[in-house]
Amino acid sequence: SIYEEKEVLLRKESNENLKVTIPGIYSQRRRDYFGLIEALKKFSPDEVSMIIFNFLGSKKDTYEDLGLGIYESLYELKSLNYNIEIYDGFIPEDEYELELISTNIIFCPVNISGYPGEVYGLTKDTASTAMMIKYSIPGLLPNLLLYQSALKSSVITYDTLSNAIERLIVLQKERKEYESLKIEAQKNSKKYSIQRIRESISLETRT
Repeated sequence: SIYEEKEVLLRKESNENLKVTIPGIYSQRRRDYFGLIEALKKFSPDEVSMIIFNFLGSKKDTYEDLGLGIYESLYELKSLNYNIEIYDGFIPEDEYELELISTNIIFCPVNISGYPGEVYGLTKDTASTAMMIKYSIPGLLPNLLLYQSALKSSVITYDTLSNAIERLIVLQKERKEYESLKIEAQKNSKKYSIQRIRESISLETRT
């Protein structure tokens, strides 16, 4: 992905709530939605009331992906007063982009070996890191996921999904830690600017 400064200038993130976006279709093979739902249930709605969990995707209704079941489980959580945003159909590109522009953290609860023969970070990339680069957004990733080393200072990792939520609660309360991550995300994204890529290509052609 390529860093686009105009996208960063348009960003209007929340200063009180922590908006956490989980991008992608509702597919259990790709992301552990049911594990995340069970982890969220370990916390009361009040404990996570200042965190918006934005499930930025739509249900993929196939037997293997369990999209309808994921949607229904998320809807049930929302009815219990968890601060959740869900979508039941196609999201227009401009709306999708507006949601990302207002995001504080991109959360990627990816199933690293969700598909036979595919391993995220090894044989397959996740779009979440591309969005982190394009919009200069810090990320929350599994500690076993391989990702670009250039993003390390703007990424926090977790070992369990309950641990991931605990880390988000701390970030929401400790805004200085979040602000530090945001500054690092801006620095790291610029490594992927068109100018930097051109300079890198030019250097390679001269050596």
